[in-house]
Amino acid sequence: MSLITDLSKRKQIKRTTLAQFRKRLQRGNILRSQNLKSHFCVFFVPVCLKSRKIYLGRHKKANDWIPPGGHIEENETPLSTVDREFFEELGYQLEADVKNTLFDLTIKHINNPKHSCKTHYDLWYILQMDKINFNFDKKEFYEAKWVTYDEALSKVKTPIYQKTIEKLIKQQKLALFKFVANVKNNRKNSKSYDQ
Repeated sequence: MSLITDLSKRKQIKRTTLAQFRKRLQRGNILRSQNLKSHFCVFFVPVCLKSRKIYLGRHKKANDWIPPGGHIEENETPLSTVDREFFEELGYQLEADVKNTLFDLTIKHINNPKHSCKTHYDLWYILQMDKINFNFDKKEFYEAKWVTYDEALSKVKTPIYQKTIEKLIKQQKLALFKFVANVKNNRKNSKSYDQ
């Protein structure tokens, strides 16, 4: 529940979504093994600030370009799920120095009679990292790759995911702007100190 309390301070998260997450948490049984129809999942979006790209895959079950992720399993925290799924879906052991930030929450209603899942309560994480050539899981994705921000927006078709990717890109552009301004300010201060 402290996770939800921390998220309530973030402007990009809709208050109605936050309230629905709180209510669902209070009901309990948030794992797929406890409730096949309604459970918690994670998405993680690898982001390379240098190249201004994010990593997405054309997912077989979702039939859409989405970030990697998966269901939270027994005895896992959301972050340990990110670690496990990162290795399972991308064939890469997540390093401890990768900046991992909980970014957003979404609720996805699934209208597919082939799947027992009906509602996913998704926690979205941003992973800032260098651009790595991942060995993605070919059973999970038709293809996966680093894409520019514009490519990401054109590829993702699910409206709720597209909105989250838009928010993520906006935040990354702001972070890059602040970084560049900070570098310029440091250079300016360094020159005035040298004189």
